Amino acid sequence: MKTERRRPGNLKVTENCFLDMSRVLQFYILSRNEQPIDPITALRDPFNGAEYAVNGHHRGFGIELDNKEVDVQFLESDLDVLHSKLGKAKYYDDLSSLLQACRSSHQSGRDELGLEDLTDYKTLQRTYSFDTSKPIIQIVTLNPSVDHHQEEDIYVPGGKGLTIARDLHELGYDYQCIYALAGGSNGRRLASEINDRNIAFSVVPILDNTLEVTLSGRRTISPEHEYPKVRQTELSELLDRLERGVHKGDYLVLAGSVPQGISPTIFKDLIEKYKESATTFCDTGEHQPFELALQAQPHLLRVNCDNIYSHTGVEYASNAELIEAASKIADEHDIKGLFITLDEAGTAIIIGDKMHYGYLPDAKTKNEIGRGEALIAGYLSQTANGADPLNAFKFAVAAEYSHRMHTGNTGAKKEETLEYLKDIHIESYNR
Repeated sequence: MKTERRRPGNLKVTENCFLDMSRVLQFYILSRNEQPIDPITALRDPFNGAEYAVNGHHRGFGIELDNKEVDVQFLESDLDVLHSKLGKAKYYDDLSSLLQACRSSHQSGRDELGLEDLTDYKTLQRTYSFDTSKPIIQIVTLNPSVDHHQEEDIYVPGGKGLTIARDLHELGYDYQCIYALAGGSNGRRLASEINDRNIAFSVVPILDNTLEVTLSGRRTISPEHEYPKVRQTELSELLDRLERGVHKGDYLVLAGSVPQGISPTIFKDLIEKYKESATTFCDTGEHQPFELALQAQPHLLRVNCDNIYSHTGVEYASNAELIEAASKIADEHDIKGLFITLDEAGTAIIIGDKMHYGYLPDAKTKNEIGRGEALIAGYLSQTANGADPLNAFKFAVAAEYSHRMHTGNTGAKKEETLEYLKDIHIESYNR
């Protein structure tokens, strides 16, 4: 097998259908963010020199749109075909049979769709519609989990970061990339689940198994084993990938808990490093990482009752008192947008000298787990598309209620969100 580093656009198409552009976008983002991407497998015709893509059409087109190079592995022997088992190669045992299949598939695609090379998708792909100028929402999740919902007996990617990512996807914003530390069988399950959603992700393997939690009812969360420990080499690899990925104008989301082995200053350090180039957002329920992140003054911050209690040392008797305490946090740390989730009530946001309170009248919710993540995903999905903060907040509250109407941490739904949006009430006050 011979590997060449090259642009993939001139590889011959061996498909007779158009591509899934959400999958292409996934690879475009990974290429744009300079993340590790598996090689493309190809085959060179000894009679005319034609180079056929054996697998990796989505990957190759996404990378070609980013004007980048990728490793292309050329199968050169029967043994190469037996060892590869990727794409068309998994159906054949020898080079000659695979070559004949590639020729036939290429001819079919050329006759039926007019596709010759990967670059032809750009002009002939009917659903070529994604916008390469949009900001990427870069999501850092250091301690993700596999969430098991007892009522439905389903497993989904969990933890704050991955829940935000799932909600962004459900709400229609896929210009995102996940940076995660995950290991063991649960880590592999997470990667598979994220990949099935065509979300760009860069998972750094860790030695320990990723946490599994069981969710039952509205709030109960019980770990199934010990929290994993992260080694410095694993964290360093993730930070290197993040540094390559974040571009000016992007969003940087720091969400969730900080695992064993990582300094509680991690969110503070990342906010300070990227706040001049990216819009920084922090959401963590842990006291020390939260307090340290405040010192770095992120642009956006979400707090709940527990954050406020731990910060002030005071248990407030009313939502009005909680909002007043949150207002002081926003003023003291120059937070541009501070979200406050209020237990069974609605949600507030503090922007400048205004406080906006959003709620759905007469709502009978079923779940509180993950509501804040749905709120943030709703907000970011709109501001990244150019919406003003108040309209983005109204959409975010609708997304939050969509999430709360379902048991477990299964996420917001776009169609439901749009329906609830019609009835969301926003009350605005001067501070």
